[in-house]
Amino acid sequence: MTRILTQYLARYSKVKGFLSRENALVWDFFLRHQTAEGLHGNLMELGVFHGQSSALLAMHAAPTETAVFIDLNVPDEVRGFLQAECAGRTVCLSTSTTSIRSAADLPDVPDLFRFIHIDGEHTGTAFTHDLTLADSLLDPCGIICIDDFFSPRYPQITDALFRYLVAHPYRLSLVLVGLNKGYLVRPLAARGYLRPIAEKLMPELRNHGTDWLELHKTTYPDEMNCFGLQPRYEHDRLCCKIG
Repeated sequence: MTRILTQYLARYSKVKGFLSRENALVWDFFLRHQTAEGLHGNLMELGVFHGQSSALLAMHAAPTETAVFIDLNVPDEVRGFLQAECAGRTVCLSTSTTSIRSAADLPDVPDLFRFIHIDGEHTGTAFTHDLTLADSLLDPCGIICIDDFFSPRYPQITDALFRYLVAHPYRLSLVLVGLNKGYLVRPLAARGYLRPIAEKLMPELRNHGTDWLELHKTTYPDEMNCFGLQPRYEHDRLCCKIG
């Protein structure tokens, strides 16, 4: 297990939030892949709650990068540990994500973003705003993570995402879906993520004791070039519950 991931799980796995251990492993995989490829860019979370997932982004920020966290209320305690964990600069904004309309509303953050997590208000309208904002801020090789994608509790998120993709062709492509998350990249950057997903993701997950997960590719790339990640079933029985 990597140093950052070990420290993150030790310090923040008990913090109230919704980033499962398995999703933390996937995030760490993507963030390390970006670093290994020499990708420089800022990190953002829209919807902070108690800072559980924000902490992992802060810990991955390089000294020259900025981590931006936006929520209606970012508690002082959360601000404190995010600043302590971030090697770069942190910007915590206590405001609605819908009040941020473009990069002009982030005047102290000059660069584009390599990782953006959308976990704000879960109406279709607010989500569409947040996705539009993330699209405008995303680095050509960056990644957007969507919370509660395919969640039965929030069907409007899934509907709004597909409506956006249809309305804005050539802007974003899904490369991975699973564990209540969807991962989007620029179409021309997709190959740089699809190969590591296909070749490296499952070995890493198994090395961390998650051999009960399966990676699926159920159609040809010409139709849809996206992988699916889900718990393994045996004889219609779920092998393990996501923790």
